[in-house]
Amino acid sequence: MKTLLFLAALLTFSSGYAKEISYSSAGVGTNGKTFAGNLSSKDNGSTVSGELVDEDGGSHDFKGKRDDHGNITGKTKDGIQVELSTE
Repeated sequence: MKTLLFLAALLTFSSGYAKEISYSSAGVGTNGKTFAGNLSSKDNGSTVSGELVDEDGGSHDFKGKRDDHGNITGKTKDGIQVELSTE
């Protein structure tokens, strides 16, 4: 019985752990400005988020999707569409 409780606790603890993967990215927005920053996803998923900095030094929250070729497409919180590639 103690073994079952230990295994159940271990399974519960380990299933709650999500590995975060970071991507260094750069690209261009629909406003014509270049953007760069570090984005991350959990468990190598396709949804990425993070902070991008534009060529003028402005900071932008970003959410998007990563494809199998290292390309990321998404929008900033301000609604700017950005296409990025990972380095």
